[in-house]
Amino acid sequence: MQPSTPTVAQVAAAGCGTLSTAKVSNYATYPTGTTFTITTATDAAVAGASVLGDGTISGIASAGTYKVKAKQGTCDSSPVTFTIDAALPMPSTPTVAPVVAAGCGTLSTAKVSNYATYPTGTTFTITTATDAAVAGASVLGDGTISGITSAGTYKVKSKTRNL
Repeated sequence: MQPSTPTVAQVAAAGCGTLSTAKVSNYATYPTGTTFTITTATDAAVAGASVLGDGTISGIASAGTYKVKAKQGTCDSSPVTFTIDAALPMPSTPTVAPVVAAGCGTLSTAKVSNYATYPTGTTFTITTATDAAVAGASVLGDGTISGITSAGTYKVKSKTRNL
């Protein structure tokens, strides 16, 4: 008897540096001993790809269109096509450069010198050296770091929104 066609659903969207994740959502309906074959859209085997015990499709190393089919004994299901989305690009590390040296009664100021290279919508987080948030601190539209009220060592991290 031909097994039922797998149903595939995306379970995790692509993230910074990570591909999306897909799952055979009707995995639990297959009897023990059912195997799954994963191929490219052109039916080439995908080395290392498998369906894990919870139905998660594992071992796909690049974005693209794939097929999965179930096999029970000598009978194959119809294949179903699914897509693995490309990883989002990792934002570059902010480069911080001093702008104005500390003076009598004033703190030095600094700037994210590569600010112009970030896409619109990038947000910046400023923390202390021990990763505590700095209330009121921000990066202005020209890259200047604002809102730091005491001398110390700080970290600046960027986050690019999902496009």
